Amino acid sequence: MKDYNLLFCKTLKYIRINRGFTQEQLAADACINEKHYGRIERGECSPSLEFFFLLCNALDIRPDKFFEVMNSINAK
Repeated sequence: MKDYNLLFCKTLKYIRINRGFTQEQLAADACINEKHYGRIERGECSPSLEFFFLLCNALDIRPDKFFEVMNSINAK
């Protein structure tokens, strides 16, 4: 069984870094508390659907594309 939360966190970090964001910048752009964002990226908690859409918006990525990237990371 796959750990989807871990895969989600790896994907979020991968996209964030590739887009040139620090955790602090992305949290600010997504209007999410920095500490809470860090907990999401470390897999200590799961984002709500609302936070997921805020993160996608801040990263300028469509939610379906986020999952495409997640699948490609999983295939490696």
